[in-house]
Amino acid sequence: MFKKEHSLVLALLALFLVFFTGLILVGNGAYGGADNIAHFRIARYAFEYPRLFFDHWGKPVFTLLMAIPAQVGFKATQWLNLLLGLFTIFLTTDILKRCEIRFNPVYLFFIAFAPVYFLLMQSCLTEILLSFFLVLAIWLFIHEKFQWAAITLSFLPFVRTESIVVIPFFLAGFLWKKKFLSIPLLLTGALFYSLTGYFVYHDFLWIIHQMPYDTGGSVYGHGGLFDFVVRYKEIFGLPFAIFLILGIIIWVLNILRKPDLNSNNFWLFVLAMGSWMTYFAAHSWVWWKGTGGSLGLIRVMAGIIPLAAMATLPGINWLTEKIKNPLAGYLLMAAVIIWQLTVPFRLHPVPFNWEQPQQLMMKAADQVKVMDKKKIYYFDPFLIHFLGMDPYDQKLSNWGIGDKKTPSTSMELNDILVWDAHFGPNEAGIPLDRLMADPYLQLEKSVLPVESFKVLGGYDYGIYIFRKTDHKTDMVPMDLVQREMKFSNADPALTTSEFQGNHCLVMDEKKEFSPPITISGKELTAATSVEVTASVRFHAEDALAQDAALLIFSVEQGNKTLSYNKADLVDARVVDGWQEITLSVRISTGFPEGYQMNLYVWNKEKKKLLVEGYRLTIKSL
Repeated sequence: MFKKEHSLVLALLALFLVFFTGLILVGNGAYGGADNIAHFRIARYAFEYPRLFFDHWGKPVFTLLMAIPAQVGFKATQWLNLLLGLFTIFLTTDILKRCEIRFNPVYLFFIAFAPVYFLLMQSCLTEILLSFFLVLAIWLFIHEKFQWAAITLSFLPFVRTESIVVIPFFLAGFLWKKKFLSIPLLLTGALFYSLTGYFVYHDFLWIIHQMPYDTGGSVYGHGGLFDFVVRYKEIFGLPFAIFLILGIIIWVLNILRKPDLNSNNFWLFVLAMGSWMTYFAAHSWVWWKGTGGSLGLIRVMAGIIPLAAMATLPGINWLTEKIKNPLAGYLLMAAVIIWQLTVPFRLHPVPFNWEQPQQLMMKAADQVKVMDKKKIYYFDPFLIHFLGMDPYDQKLSNWGIGDKKTPSTSMELNDILVWDAHFGPNEAGIPLDRLMADPYLQLEKSVLPVESFKVLGGYDYGIYIFRKTDHKTDMVPMDLVQREMKFSNADPALTTSEFQGNHCLVMDEKKEFSPPITISGKELTAATSVEVTASVRFHAEDALAQDAALLIFSVEQGNKTLSYNKADLVDARVVDGWQEITLSVRISTGFPEGYQMNLYVWNKEKKKLLVEGYRLTIKSL
């Protein structure tokens, strides 16, 4: 790399460092949710509990690197991830120089502002470390440090397990270049951790036997084979994706035009392109098949972003060479940079704060802090993080519960159990109704969102805090409000028609919204959280499509909508010749003063409906 280009790279990386550091300091959260906290606490307590250095899920190499900054705090681990990401970008520039690929600063922005890389450089997740190891292995290979490349590769499975799929490309390189002594070194990482982990698990094969990922069916379900392809804008951003496709085409044509199987350019093509495309395909496959514990998260693609970005350069260089006017070329590249810069900001709130489930868990932690208790059982790791407790001291807390059928049998009197709708029914396998039916678990408090939202498994999110007692007091929800809207032919402002002997409101092209049932917030001052049940009975004379007609329950203050919940009338069931549908939500009443609740039918596509009536019941929790 020329001196001027080298200085430009360092200047840009310095600017990136300052910018991302500011985002980390200003934000109070990180992208990736609870996995951040799970990785952080493994690293944070590894010195106190050395077995954590060999926790397969936590990734031993990641834990080793993060253990010291984790003693400083969560933001220190975020900052180390940032440094790893920026150093990875720097290594790519040296690889490109070695392979005689003309440098263009655009691809630096493709890496740093690819949405997933942008977010994960501010996280405590493993994908950035994976990108570093992949790029470092290629850097060592291109610089003919083959044995060190093999040793680096050998530790990849202890950074992210699935990265083992890239090793065959490097193995092919060692064989072609006749570096046979490097091949056995691919076992270095496995041998190192097998031997050192033996003192924890007393099993030389613990790296196999302790594997946390089931190759069978996953609780997370499955998706489409091309889900990651369809979400390219969230992974790469559109400018990156355009030049990636162009770069792949140009690079392939160049290789075919002048094949040189001994050149650095050829082996960069094999290693970088082969690795990121195979990794991408492998994740697509396991998500499609619903195996390997895959949740279909796009964040896993952050690990291959730098490799994919290097593939954009042949396309960038080809295009700039075709533009004869230098000024036009500079303006085009400036426009591409600005476009890529804006991508993550248009997709995500920046700086990053904890999402709504974590914000609610903070409130739950505040409630738990002031409760009398002996021990805390929980499912969401954020709870213990917000409480500032040692999660591995089982005298104080325990993740999960021993008896999943009758959880109270695993608890002592005055123990607290905190159930949340994400981890409780999914990872822990305990539905809420099982806790409600437990004869010794008393519901003490609930923390609900002001606007209902669903999480994994289709559950309405909520947090419920139970205490083990020797005598459970059944608490019957108190009816706060009951309202019903019926129609007659006496109201001249409404068009009605008779169906099966009942007067019905006619909704058609002239009637988009039905009259609302309106409840003032003053009627709900006795409850901090409520259960809302709404239903409508109707007859559709026109066929309904998805989202054509809805039952809406909303909370509003003036012209501002505070909560919005809907049920699609197309999903209604037929009862006694009528179509009926019910909407049930549990929400907090912590709205600003002066709010009101409304229930109405929204005939979006103005189909002909005969609405017999709708009902609203609100109970305290």
